Amino acid sequence: MSGDCEDQVPDSWRALAGGVAHNLNNILGVIVSHADLAQCEAGDNPFVNESMAEILKAVDRAKEQVKRLAALDKPGTLPEFPARAWKTAKD
Repeated sequence: MSGDCEDQVPDSWRALAGGVAHNLNNILGVIVSHADLAQCEAGDNPFVNESMAEILKAVDRAKEQVKRLAALDKPGTLPEFPARAWKTAKD
């Protein structure tokens, strides 16, 4: 029985990673929509345009992390951990 549980753990973690990535992607979509709308409404206001540009840059960085998280949902994909962190995670 313990072997069965060990075999299911990776699948459950992959499913969790995929679900979290999907939800984060939805949240980022709302942030992008509102930032774009704010930029349109701001006109030539440099403070608002600069702030929205920073938000959109942060969203782009977050999207890269979401892609990495979503990749964990695919069988055979392992996260890139430093050797020490991977040993700790296994223990």
